[in-house]
Amino acid sequence: MQRAPATVEEQLIWKAIKEECPWESLPKRLQATLSSKEEWHRRIIEHCMKKRLQWNTCFARKVCKESEYYEDMMRYLRKNLAVAVILEGS
Repeated sequence: MQRAPATVEEQLIWKAIKEECPWESLPKRLQATLSSKEEWHRRIIEHCMKKRLQWNTCFARKVCKESEYYEDMMRYLRKNLAVAVILEGS
């Protein structure tokens, strides 16, 4: 089940990712919340991985290399699969 963004900032971040907004075009309020361009890129990649989007069709393609994206996705999936297996065994 997908949870809704809790804060106004989270909602604005989610909207900016959906609209593929580059760091330079983000409102100053969001830039201050995120603190750096690297943090913005990390949030983009994390969002795309959680949605299990293909690199060639998602916003992550503009902020990282394909190999890095899929390596990170494999780590993410292994971690979350391990959690799911542990929860099922409880």
